[in-house]
Amino acid sequence: MIQRIQTIYLLLIAGLMLAMLFMPLASFPSAQGVLSVWGASMVSADVRIVMAALLISIALNAVSSALMYKNRSLQLRMCTINLVQILLTIGFLLYVVWNLTGNLLPVGQMKIAMAFPAVVFILDLLAIAAIRKDDQLVKSLDRIR
Repeated sequence: MIQRIQTIYLLLIAGLMLAMLFMPLASFPSAQGVLSVWGASMVSADVRIVMAALLISIALNAVSSALMYKNRSLQLRMCTINLVQILLTIGFLLYVVWNLTGNLLPVGQMKIAMAFPAVVFILDLLAIAAIRKDDQLVKSLDRIR
C-alpha cells in the first residue's frame, strides 16, 4: 500500500487539508483592527461549518481512497470526487475573500495555507495519473499471462 506513489499523494492531500483547518488563511484590515481568518474559525458559524466540512471530507476521502489500493477503479472514482470537492473548496475560499473585502484582489495578506487547495488539486491529479498508470500496468501483465 505505502509503496505506491498514489498513496503518498493521497496521504499528503489528507495532511494538507487537516493542517489547513488549524492554520491562518489570511488577515484583512477592518474597522476593529486586523481580521484574521483561520481555516476552522471563519467569520460566521455557517461559513465555519461549511469550510470544516469541506476540508474534513476531502481528507477522509483521500485517506479512504488510499486504503482502497486493491480496487483501482473505485480508487479512481473517489479521487475524481475529491477533485470536485477541491474545486468547491477553492470556489468557497474565493467567495469568502470576496465577501470580506468586496473584491477578489484583497488588500490583506494571504498566508501560505491559502495555497494548499491548489497544491492539493495538483497532488490529486498526480494521484489519478498514477492510479491509471498502475491499472494499465496490471492490465498489460494480465494480457501477457
